[in-house]
Amino acid sequence: MRSGVRMGIAAVAAGLCLGTSGAQEPEPKRIALVIGISSYAKLPPELQLDSARTDAARGAAALEQAAGYDQVRLLTDASATLGNVQAVLQEQVSKEVQWRDRFTVYFVGHGIGGDFGEPRLLFYDTDPDALEPTSLTVAQLGEQLQKYVP
Repeated sequence: MRSGVRMGIAAVAAGLCLGTSGAQEPEPKRIALVIGISSYAKLPPELQLDSARTDAARGAAALEQAAGYDQVRLLTDASATLGNVQAVLQEQVSKEVQWRDRFTVYFVGHGIGGDFGEPRLLFYDTDPDALEPTSLTVAQLGEQLQKYVP
């Protein structure tokens, strides 16, 4: 019995020497932003998608139910404007995601430019005649994530 007590005291002492408080750090959170766009305000009918919104909803449900994500934010169609996506990143995600958390962006919708070296994501309000100000390149999305997610 005494050797067990000594081992326990030694373990506590070792923890104190290493600067640990004995309290466990909280588990990292898993947070996702899921975007699904089937209907685009400024694209012709033949370019509307059949199942992007549904696929995104299924992906969001799988992240929550099967993958155990703590929080999943789903933006679809008219709520998935460039401004709304940027607002979620800036206002919500920047306040809720900490450096140790896992943050996932899952996008289901149109993208262009992958063949030309600059893949670009199209949002509900993307204007095909003004792509630069109404869409994001994948690199720009990455820059925003680095800016808003610690």
